[in-house]
Amino acid sequence: LTLSFVETALLMLLGTAWLGMTAASRIAAPIGELAAAARSVRDGNLRVRIRRPVAKDEIDDLTDAFNQMTERIARQTEALDQSRIEAETRSAFTETVLAAVEAGVIRVDNDKQVTIANASATQLLALDGDTVGQEISHLAPEFDTTVRRALDTGQSVEASIQRQGRAGMMHFHVRVAPEASGEGAVITFHDTTRL
Repeated sequence: LTLSFVETALLMLLGTAWLGMTAASRIAAPIGELAAAARSVRDGNLRVRIRRPVAKDEIDDLTDAFNQMTERIARQTEALDQSRIEAETRSAFTETVLAAVEAGVIRVDNDKQVTIANASATQLLALDGDTVGQEISHLAPEFDTTVRRALDTGQSVEASIQRQGRAGMMHFHVRVAPEASGEGAVITFHDTTRL
């Protein structure tokens, strides 16, 4: 059996094509898996993992890096979800406590804008509508000097303040306590008119 030059060239060409196709499929299949897994992660599935290829090569390194990345993202997302749930629980607890307190409680930021006000605060000050985002100087101008002094000094300040109410002159005992973080202050006040 003798092969002619053309036949030998054709066999070599077929062999080379077969080797090329085999090599391409060994690269393309894992890359396709990686692309599908990336789309799955994009859609929110952080549990997706890619099988590691048999060969220890760049594809194996890429697969390992992808699996580690998705594992880390899954852990971070889980931790963020847990933190969010804890924060919501604390917030609900705080709101429940504030709703049950008879004293007026208002939290202001360093710009003296109200961030939280309980129902007692709005009732005692006879405020209408939403108070969040408004400056304390507009809602209760009588409190402004005391709040400013507490924020400026970083020390708690107490004062007796008079304010004209719907039923006449009202007297309040006010305490302004700056937050330890330095991001605002909490104003608590009681109606002492009848005392």
